[in-house]
Amino acid sequence: MLIMIVAVGGEVLLRLVFRVSVGGTSEVARFSFVWLTFIGSVCAFRHRQHLSINLISDQLSLRAAKALDTLLCLLILVGCYYLVVYGLALTQRGWNQTSPTLGIRMGLVYSSIPISASLIAMYALCDVVRQSVEIWRGEDHKPIGGVQRKIEEVGE
Repeated sequence: MLIMIVAVGGEVLLRLVFRVSVGGTSEVARFSFVWLTFIGSVCAFRHRQHLSINLISDQLSLRAAKALDTLLCLLILVGCYYLVVYGLALTQRGWNQTSPTLGIRMGLVYSSIPISASLIAMYALCDVVRQSVEIWRGEDHKPIGGVQRKIEEVGE
């Protein structure tokens, strides 16, 4: 994010003060934004801060809500599989392409897709294993995602 802010801020400052434009700052900002978006999605998934709809899970028991969340994590793993496979293909195809101004390999930009999908898959797999063990043992602690509120309500 800092790279993006410096690139855009520097370009604006140079244009306003010195009436000079530095080539490539828009590419730096654009490519930084792509990486920021994909890495941000990893962080959002890891901390369960992503968009979610809890209409169904709020109506379920704690154990059933964990089972539903586990199923959703399995579906996320399937989606991540396809993002990794096709993201790698895109990265390979774009490896010999270069950006017009800076000459950066586009494969480096496209590699944000399989890298972020791999990280999300890793976190989703950890959630599946942890929640499956908790469901099997009947444990009601260490809640994940929308299940947190259910435990807080029961505790009141």
